Amino acid sequence: MPPWWSGISTAPSAWPCILGGRHDAEDAVQRAFLRLYEARAQYNPKWRLSTWLYRILTIACVDELRRRRPLIPLEEWDGPSVDRPDHIVEQSERDHLLHAALATVLPEARIVLALYYGDGKRYHEIGAIRGISVNTVTTHLRRGRLALRRALRARGVNRV
Repeated sequence: MPPWWSGISTAPSAWPCILGGRHDAEDAVQRAFLRLYEARAQYNPKWRLSTWLYRILTIACVDELRRRRPLIPLEEWDGPSVDRPDHIVEQSERDHLLHAALATVLPEARIVLALYYGDGKRYHEIGAIRGISVNTVTTHLRRGRLALRRALRARGVNRV
């Protein structure tokens, strides 16, 4: 595997939360690779390939979100599994509440939240991926957290 692939191989991890399911995320990754191939002449070697791919991938996700109302089915999400039934039910309830609340967050803030918390990207990396300033990343994160907190509290979750 080429050394540049390491940053790309984890690309789809946040996308199920953004698009609503693993299959949609895989489709978006495929579309992003097609766009990457089509735009290969525009690639600047000064850019990191993974950042360029993330940018193209987030554009593909935003395009998909514009085409449809975002839904996040819990059944499609590949979360950690716990063997004890009470933990499974508890985790399922938490996931359901989180995904329902996340679906109410504006798409741009949801994407930034997913990149930050889901993929562990730093502010400047998110800015490069989304083509926005670090200040805008900060604003989207703040607004996204606030919207998520409000949505969770509206669903009876007080510890956020």
